[in-house]
Amino acid sequence: MCITMLAVIACKPKNPAEQPGGEGGESMFDYIPPIAINDKSVADWDKLDKSKVSEATCANLPYFPGLKKMKVYADSVCIFYMLEYDPQEMASHTDVDGMHIYINADNNTETGGFWDLFAPINKGDVDIMFEGALWDADGNEFSYTPTFSTWSGQTNGEGWLWAEKPVSNKVAGSQLVGDNIIEGRLVLELIPFTFDKVAFEIGVDIYQNFESVGLLPQGDRPDGDHIGRAKKLYVKFDK
Repeated sequence: MCITMLAVIACKPKNPAEQPGGEGGESMFDYIPPIAINDKSVADWDKLDKSKVSEATCANLPYFPGLKKMKVYADSVCIFYMLEYDPQEMASHTDVDGMHIYINADNNTETGGFWDLFAPINKGDVDIMFEGALWDADGNEFSYTPTFSTWSGQTNGEGWLWAEKPVSNKVAGSQLVGDNIIEGRLVLELIPFTFDKVAFEIGVDIYQNFESVGLLPQGDRPDGDHIGRAKKLYVKFDK
C-alpha cells in the first residue's frame, strides 16, 4: 500500500467526530504521515522533535547482537519505527527471515505475558505480537505484512503462547533502506486491541530461520548463556 493513501484507505474514520482529530482538530482525511516508508530514505526522522522520539541502543555485551539501534515515534494515527541492524547477522534473505514486534498496548503491568525476552522476570506484560517476513522466498524485499496475535497464556507468564487473530493487511508496512535499516509503521485504527491513550511499551526482535539474532531493548548478558533482559521501550503518543 502506498503510504500517501494512508489517510484515505487505511485510516478513513467511521465517525470523524469520534476519531483522533475529530471535530475541532485535524481530520484524518488531511493526515500527512510524518514518516514516509516508500522513499528509501530515513531523513524524515531528523525533522521530528527529538523529545518525542524514543530510542534504544544495543548493549555492550548482548546475547543477540543483530539489532544496533531502534527509534520509535507514535502520533494519534500510526506507530513508526526505524531499526538499524547488522547485515552480517541478517545475511540470509528468505521468507523465514523477519521480525517480531511485541507491545504492551494497554500500558498495564497486570495484563499480558511473555517475559521470555524482556524484564521484569516473572512479570510479562506483552499484550499483542506481530510476526512477519521482510523478504520473500526468492530473497526480494517484502513489505512487512505480519500476522497479529494476542497473548493467550497465563497472566504475566512465559512461553510462546499466542492466539492469532484476523487483521487487515494494511495494518503494517515497511521498507529496507540500504543494507542495514528497516523502517516501518503500524496503523493504530486497524489493530484490534485497545491501546492506552497516553503511552505503550514496545520491543522488537529480528530472526533468521525463526531463530532470534537481534533484540531491542536488551541489556548486557549476565553470563555467556543468558539473555540480558531489559524493559521494553516506553513510547508516549504525540497527540
